[in-house]
Amino acid sequence: MAVPISTLSTPAELRRICRHANLHLLVSSPTYLRHSFVDLIANALGGLDHERPPYRLAALPRLRSVWMWG
Repeated sequence: MAVPISTLSTPAELRRICRHANLHLLVSSPTYLRHSFVDLIANALGGLDHERPPYRLAALPRLRSVWMWG
């Protein structure tokens, strides 16, 4: 199942969407126009910079991978 996420989501909104959708995999483009999704995802999910896949984040227990495509 795919869950579309708005490119205008704030970090708090993205974190809530990921948690409530029980995402296992998040796929994103690194940037779009002037938006950096790398920064957005890092701010929203926190702790990814200290982890390696498969992730084990307490706030998002089902998330295992984040793919940047493009």
